[in-house]
Amino acid sequence: NNNNNNNGNAMNVDDEDTLLAQALAMSMEQDNDNDKTNNENENTNTNESNPKEEEVDDKKMEIVEEPPLDDDNACIIQLRLPQNKKIERRFKKEHKLGDVSNFVKSEDSSFTNIIFVCPPMDSFNDMDMSLEEICKKLNAKKLSFIVKENANKE
Repeated sequence: NNNNNNNGNAMNVDDEDTLLAQALAMSMEQDNDNDKTNNENENTNTNESNPKEEEVDDKKMEIVEEPPLDDDNACIIQLRLPQNKKIERRFKKEHKLGDVSNFVKSEDSSFTNIIFVCPPMDSFNDMDMSLEEICKKLNAKKLSFIVKENANKE
């Protein structure tokens, strides 16, 4: 009788694991399709930026590799997270703000819709914007952002 009482409220752990595995497989297929499309559209050498995947909260998230210290095509980003946690990391200028967002989510899984605030007046939430565009806009090679949850759902 206990099984009957739980059927409406709880999912069997094996069923949940199976569903998660299926969702993960479908997500990876979509990522592969997107990667193929992106690679066909770009004429750049993709061997320089080999993304690695980290597991965060049962989801696969693409975290781009940190470029070496002597990479002239890199920018340094200082991130200030909640509880005054500070992280400094290098990204290639061609990386997108979405790549920084994925990195932040790998460090603090409480974020869902991130906005990057650059005091006193700038904020960025276009995840397709390249870091090179932001560096040019701010006339800087080192960027400093306060990371916040974006309360404005567009």
